[in-house]
Amino acid sequence: MNATMTALLGTGLVIGVVCFAAGVFLLILRVRGIKKLAEVPGLGEISTLNIGVSLLSVSAYCFWHAASSYLQYAHNVEMQSKFNQVLVATSQQLREEYRRGVTDKRQPPSPDRFARAALLIDIMRHLDSGNGHAHYFAGEVKRRQDRGPESHADFYRYFEVMGEARIAEDQGDTGSEVCYQMPRGYCRQRSGWMRHLLANDFYDLSRTTADPRERINRLEIALRHAEAALRDMPGGFHGLDQGQPTTTIADGAREQLGKLRP
Repeated sequence: MNATMTALLGTGLVIGVVCFAAGVFLLILRVRGIKKLAEVPGLGEISTLNIGVSLLSVSAYCFWHAASSYLQYAHNVEMQSKFNQVLVATSQQLREEYRRGVTDKRQPPSPDRFARAALLIDIMRHLDSGNGHAHYFAGEVKRRQDRGPESHADFYRYFEVMGEARIAEDQGDTGSEVCYQMPRGYCRQRSGWMRHLLANDFYDLSRTTADPRERINRLEIALRHAEAALRDMPGGFHGLDQGQPTTTIADGAREQLGKLRP
């Protein structure tokens, strides 16, 4: 239970207990013959019976409201838990379908080899429009279809949602499996990998840019992504089929910027 809900329920229960105790006390006074607490000019007699019953009514309402709020909260938690299980299961199935498309050996590659993955991406986006699994795999599918530049929109949307939701970019450990235990699909390894891919893309673009100012801009972007990737994944990425090592991009971008900047 979160702190806000705990505080609200606690306050309601305290008020309920105080009102109940005060109401019972006033009714006991009534039984003992004390019929009024005071006489207020213009209002008349303040009866122990009326005030006691009113306080008991308030306490009953507080207890009822606290109980109903807790039951509703518990129901919502249960529903969210089941929803999260659906997201996790779908993300794991999406990973398998993506891998199946990657390992498709047909030549030429089948145009619909990522059709199932695309369907699952759409399903996840309908379930959770800001789901990190959907944004990540949407970008990866585009890259496998030789549409690398189009993947940037998906990757940037991933980081945009992460920022809006105040999700820490370096949460979790550096393993990839932890991503598929998180319903929303935001994790350290995945964030670092996307930063690494973006760094590679902009570093490659800088090599083909003749305009010095545009080249500086692309090198700066590549460096920012490389440094972010290294924060997420100390040592960076340097395996086979992973592009240029992250550290190579960071060092190369710094060196070239040092030469190009005024």
